[in-house]
Amino acid sequence: MSGLLPIAGQSVYLILPPSFPEIQFTETRSRIIVDNFDPANPFITNVTVNGRPVVPSPPSLVAVTDFLSGVRIGYLMISFRRE
Repeated sequence: MSGLLPIAGQSVYLILPPSFPEIQFTETRSRIIVDNFDPANPFITNVTVNGRPVVPSPPSLVAVTDFLSGVRIGYLMISFRRE
């Protein structure tokens, strides 16, 4: 799983924990990089799109237009849930 789940009828992806440390999408030239990837780190603490933080924190959505334009999406995973 890439960590991006399309939401029907909307132009956003729901952000979920990815199953791989790095994913390259050939068609869009987009790339997902997961820092601190480990099964012991199941929680997302931060997401960036081209180095810019996605807010709110923890983030929950990324625009489809960002993904289709060929971006670098970075995840930072942690082992505990931040309240």
